[in-house]
Amino acid sequence: MQTVKRGRGGSWLLGLGAGTLALAGSAAPAAAVELGADDEIRYVRRDLVLPRMTVSAWGDLRLLHLEGAAGGGTVYSQNIGARIVPLENLEVYANPFSFYAGDASGYGPVGLGAKYRFVDSEVFEMGAELSIPMGQTGPLDFIGMQGGFPMRIHGGDVFRLDTGVFVAGLFDTSLTGQALFGLMRVDNAPVPDVDPMIPIEASIQIVDEFFVGMDMGFGILDVDRAGDSVFVPMGFRIGGTVAVDNRPFVDLGAGFRWPFFINSFGGDAVEPGFFEVQLIRADMHFDLGGG
Repeated sequence: MQTVKRGRGGSWLLGLGAGTLALAGSAAPAAAVELGADDEIRYVRRDLVLPRMTVSAWGDLRLLHLEGAAGGGTVYSQNIGARIVPLENLEVYANPFSFYAGDASGYGPVGLGAKYRFVDSEVFEMGAELSIPMGQTGPLDFIGMQGGFPMRIHGGDVFRLDTGVFVAGLFDTSLTGQALFGLMRVDNAPVPDVDPMIPIEASIQIVDEFFVGMDMGFGILDVDRAGDSVFVPMGFRIGGTVAVDNRPFVDLGAGFRWPFFINSFGGDAVEPGFFEVQLIRADMHFDLGGG
């Protein structure tokens, strides 16, 4: 049986500032406890890296819509991926399939990556992540490298904040040989739909099996044109967990977001015409360790 350090006793005082975190508790530090229903099923209490020998497979279906002066269109995107935790604190993942159809059709980017957690306290977790995306995003055929430092803050049984700092370098595999360095992460969507350098993803647990979230952040698409490529996304999501034997078996989610809600692409502007609807996402979890 895996153990986890997420205790329940005490009152917490969280102070956040420039990567610092202060914790004061009125109770003694909690001892490690068995990973049970309350700690596992609640989405906000999930660890940055899942327990050792956990395998997760996921798939999602999205609708992406773009409109503007340069034209527009709507596509449906299907993406599939998996991750495994072969060692404590180490997660390896792959996104081997991304396909879209609609006003355009083709294959989206795929990739391989790994994440290692090196800070694991009751309230704050931090790791290092590196991945290699490749394929096509809009008109760009590329191979790249991206990475950063994911962070997760737990606020007891009801709140979780996912953040961090990420960068990406993409290299055009066509004859032009151009390179792009951005303060962002490449998503596995089939259009230029990226995640920000500094994500701010807040989740609130409503009941054990249901949560809601709001996502924002800050990013720069191209550091060579930093003043003209700043973007701030905004999104909302809901999710639920189906448990089997007091363990999460399937996480189901849906959401809506504007990837470039506020941007400086053509001067400071709000861009509601490019949006993404996550119609459904399903994550299935399997414990190969027999815990």
